[in-house]
Amino acid sequence: MASQGPLYPSGAFNNTEFGSFAWIVPISGALSDDGYATVRPLSNIQTNYLLASGFFFTIPDNVTINGVVATIEKKASSASIWTDAVVKLVSGGVVVGTNLASGSWSTTESVITYGSGNYTWGLSDLTRDIVNRTDFGVALSAQNSSANITADVDSFTLTIYYSDAPSKSSLFGLGFINGFANMAYSDRPSMFSEGRVSSDALLNLSSI
Repeated sequence: MASQGPLYPSGAFNNTEFGSFAWIVPISGALSDDGYATVRPLSNIQTNYLLASGFFFTIPDNVTINGVVATIEKKASSASIWTDAVVKLVSGGVVVGTNLASGSWSTTESVITYGSGNYTWGLSDLTRDIVNRTDFGVALSAQNSSANITADVDSFTLTIYYSDAPSKSSLFGLGFINGFANMAYSDRPSMFSEGRVSSDALLNLSSI
């Protein structure tokens, strides 16, 4: 299986479609540079989305997307106060897929991994065209259990795992029923279903 990444986003933005508290300087949460997107609310809340996009993947044609791995580098000023509320992918600028929110944030800046190389976050239609778009990304919302505690996000990354899609050269079966061809796949054009196959059809198969 091939992969591309981890890549950092070109930007991080506050998105108000979820939560009630905005991130301060959200762009600082894009790169791992000790500059932070931050929140320090005066009450218990769920934050807006901190949305990272513009990863500029260049996944090639004719592949199957097998999985997406995200990392978020983050910390809090006090332990066990902040937790993830939402961690989802962003497709076409819309927050989508399975929520992979995890546990409490540490006071030590940590890189937390979400997803795997064989998991597409519940998105069965994920394609190279989608992940190559600049509006593909990842979104985070966090929630606290005590006021006046800071949450900081330093960076996001994404890695795409993919494999070659089945090619036409794996064609093996060709059956003619009522003038229509039924096709299946294998390594060689060596098996044929019921019905007769003309010599012309065999010659055509040999050229695939």
